[in-house]
Amino acid sequence: MDTVETERRFPPTWLSVLPLVLVGILVTFLSSGMRAHVPGLAAANGTVGQAGYVYYWSERGLRLMIWHDAAEVVLDRQEGSSKRPARWLSGHAIAGGQPLFDWEIETPDGRTARFRIDGTVYDVSQGSVFVVRSEGRQIEVEQLQRDLSSTQPDAETVARFAASDAILSDLAQGITYREARY
Repeated sequence: MDTVETERRFPPTWLSVLPLVLVGILVTFLSSGMRAHVPGLAAANGTVGQAGYVYYWSERGLRLMIWHDAAEVVLDRQEGSSKRPARWLSGHAIAGGQPLFDWEIETPDGRTARFRIDGTVYDVSQGSVFVVRSEGRQIEVEQLQRDLSSTQPDAETVARFAASDAILSDLAQGITYREARY
């Protein structure tokens, strides 16, 4: 008789739905927790001589720099969502009023990143400084292994960093890749 009373209080259909309800609550909790732990990405851009730069950094250690010879850059910021739980920044370079190249950096944790320039994905562990030169409408990307850990995102520090590097110094002075001393 106790079994009959229990069945009346908790019908079998309700018991079969309970695991689905619990899974839904767990998924909602985990997805909101993922967004809360995604670190902020910041960006600074400017010029040094005839070269422009965009410097991305995170308080969790990610550092990435793009050096270019474009006339203008436009930076965009996008936040993570439940479908894409990361932060990413993107931008594009312009020369003569026309698009020259674009890029996107995406990080789920502020330490690692997925980075692409004009659709080509680069492994940031192989170098965190990218030099993009344009010859007419064609671009050439050179990836450099450089230590950015002590480079602050201010114009003076970035200019000192460029001056201490032969490739960046040549770019800032307007020396093309073919004329450079390497």
